Amino acid sequence: MLIRPVRRRAPAGARARLAATFGLASALAAACAPADDGAGSRDGRGTSADVPGTHPRAGYLTSLTFVGFEPSPSLVHLRFENEADRSRLALSYQGWVAGRSDWTSLLAVEDTIPVARAAWRVVPTPGMRLWISRGAQIESVRLPLDGTPLRLEALDVISSWSSSTGQRETLRSAELLLGPGAEAGLLLQRRRARSLDTERAALASQAFVLTDTVGNGLIILRTRIAPDAPATAWGWIDGERIEWSDALLLALTASEGSPGRWSLEIAREGIVVEIEGSPPIRETASSMGSSYRLYPIRATLSVEDERRTMAGIGIEDDGP
Repeated sequence: MLIRPVRRRAPAGARARLAATFGLASALAAACAPADDGAGSRDGRGTSADVPGTHPRAGYLTSLTFVGFEPSPSLVHLRFENEADRSRLALSYQGWVAGRSDWTSLLAVEDTIPVARAAWRVVPTPGMRLWISRGAQIESVRLPLDGTPLRLEALDVISSWSSSTGQRETLRSAELLLGPGAEAGLLLQRRRARSLDTERAALASQAFVLTDTVGNGLIILRTRIAPDAPATAWGWIDGERIEWSDALLLALTASEGSPGRWSLEIAREGIVVEIEGSPPIRETASSMGSSYRLYPIRATLSVEDERRTMAGIGIEDDGP
């Protein structure tokens, strides 16, 4: 696991050159989230009162994805899946951090507890400490890694929008701390939900989280992995927030052993992003029947004659 000192942003003049190329950002849609059910919590499962027998059958997925600003950035993916069925709440919590040749497990919890009134909310478990805001966002999570506490801190909100199921999704600046080391980066916080009485989607969703070494980021999301599925891209480029809702993401022929290669084009802006995945690939299934895979990615962002290299994480997920 690579945790390095925090990197500083590039000088303002360097940031302004690409910002001028991209133009001003359009404002992102207002966030949509469940109502808050109380003050923030740290340890313990007493986040809300138990209300047996009143909950609809539903599945909820909350995920946190961190990518640092280093040339070979630290990668963390935490996945919290809840299923509420009348009076019980089943938990499947998993977390991974990218190593040099494999993914290392940070979190592996399977449990069933009485259902709480906020069944979508992440429940603290032994070994994991959570700090949750009054707006029900995870502000900090601490987990053990090889006997040393690893802490992921969410900082300023960059952009916020609504997911395909109406829950809040947020891009934030963040910091990953392990022992005396710290690495700045970007954190994608996502929420999804579905009724357990409906069939699970046949095609997985896809997300790419990319950063560079001067503090820029690019998020690409699409709800289905299919040639005709539209992609939405959010950019945090040289201090400007940029959104494209009509991006075209095409699958290309990949080299042997690669999880895939893609090209993203925003024709009206003259922007092309070439993305390629690489090992290590982590393919995992939860006890609730959902599956996902993770892999490091590299990308080249081209705007007219300017090119920059980015790195990050690719995620394919059919949950909740």
